[in-house]
Amino acid sequence: MGNIFVIIAFVAYALVILGIGIFSYKKSKSMNDYFIGGRQLGSWTTAISAQASDMSGWLLMGLPGAIFVSGLTESWIAIGLFIGTYLNWKILAARLRKMSYAAGDAITIPEYFQKHFFKFFHFATSLSYSFIVKITIQNNNRIANGFNISLPRFLY
Repeated sequence: MGNIFVIIAFVAYALVILGIGIFSYKKSKSMNDYFIGGRQLGSWTTAISAQASDMSGWLLMGLPGAIFVSGLTESWIAIGLFIGTYLNWKILAARLRKMSYAAGDAITIPEYFQKHFFKFFHFATSLSYSFIVKITIQNNNRIANGFNISLPRFLY
């Protein structure tokens, strides 16, 4: 009987997420709308989004693992992440938003670098994206390795 409630909750969640996706799809008219909300998002939302992209795997797997292994003293990591989000909002988000718009309405950081610093050298975007792919692969390998190490501790 308990499984039916889990299935109902999962299906309801999936339908809500699908509804949000369809609503957002119909509301988006361009790539600018899709990627950065048509520049209608404030600096606080931009900072939270940047931090969420930066720490998603770490916050969901690394922080609980660190607290499990070392105890609640590791909760200072969460406080540090909050301080980083706040500083990102106060120092970087508004300036990056203005500068990306001034650099030909750049949507991504590699596109901003290309348009702002390397106007005549088109390799900068490819180089930036190759670094992003390399770091993503490394991080995914580290997350998988950490999962393989910590899983036996939870099971036994």
